[in-house]
Amino acid sequence: MARDSMLALSILGAGALIGAGLYFGLRGGSPAPVPPPPSATAAAAATVAAKPASTTTATEPAVLTPEAHRKAVEEATAAVAAQKKAWTSRCWEPALAKTPEPKTSRYLIALSFNKDGALVVSGVSQVRDTPSRVDVVGCLQSALSGFSITPPGAPAALEIPIEFP
Repeated sequence: MARDSMLALSILGAGALIGAGLYFGLRGGSPAPVPPPPSATAAAAATVAAKPASTTTATEPAVLTPEAHRKAVEEATAAVAAQKKAWTSRCWEPALAKTPEPKTSRYLIALSFNKDGALVVSGVSQVRDTPSRVDVVGCLQSALSGFSITPPGAPAALEIPIEFP
């Protein structure tokens, strides 16, 4: 019974601490931005309305074409394949020497490139329902750098499968 009382008091105490933290944290925050005076807003709206529709230029986000996506996938797949031998000796073989099972593993390498073809984000994930090695995931993640592709003209997010050995 004393244990139930302690649990209830612990929950109550934690709730009080969280509430106090929120109260004091939000109290010290910056105030909401003040909207511009109505005259400035009206003047800006009049300026936009005075421009003909044909001269206003909206920059639309670039969209990756199917052809550019296919080319990006081909280049990234080739880059991953070129690194596989080095990754095998650096990541796979040491993991296999420590623990012989599983003897094969599959991973997805996620690569995101900007419109200029430079790698901006990368990651490695295990393929669901397939045996894999967590230590190899970490090693592969640390090895992902320096990839680039021909500028696709738009951001490209790709997933490239790789299997070891």
